[in-house]
Amino acid sequence: MIWVNCVNQPMTGPKCGAASLAHHAGVDVAVRGALIALATVMMSLQAMALDATACQSEQTSGDDVDWTGAVTDMGQGFVMQSTGQERVWAHTTQTVFTHCASGQTLQSVLVLGHDQDPNAHPVNPFEVMRDALAADQSFTLADVAAQINAAGGDASLSRATVEACGCAVFYPDQRGTKTAWSSQ
Repeated sequence: MIWVNCVNQPMTGPKCGAASLAHHAGVDVAVRGALIALATVMMSLQAMALDATACQSEQTSGDDVDWTGAVTDMGQGFVMQSTGQERVWAHTTQTVFTHCASGQTLQSVLVLGHDQDPNAHPVNPFEVMRDALAADQSFTLADVAAQINAAGGDASLSRATVEACGCAVFYPDQRGTKTAWSSQ
């Protein structure tokens, strides 16, 4: 017999799971199949409860603001998200691209004084990544980082061991061995 158990989580909504109580030869195969299908639907609803708004935040302290922007599905297993710090003297924006299956990330940082024009930055990391994804040739994040750095930007690579929020939203099946994303 299969049963479905749903618990309403205060921050994330329903959390559902399916478990096998026993496999009896006398249990109707059609009934068992229907219950498994129901459990699958319930777990899909749980996954859908997490959306891109769960990835955004903003915190203020006096005149300082720290923010995490909306996550963008770049396609082909990549997500992008920007974070920033607004200070009285300057603002910093970090754009992070994550390949969800591998956990490889590319971070590009832009620091501007408040009197500087953000459009004067020599390279837009979003455009470089978008163009790489649209090209008919394969690429690595190291290729994209090199292109950003060659154009005067600041890009570096790392590998995440924890699932990115955007990956949990758009590519939950690509977590692999990474620790599951959590809002806590």
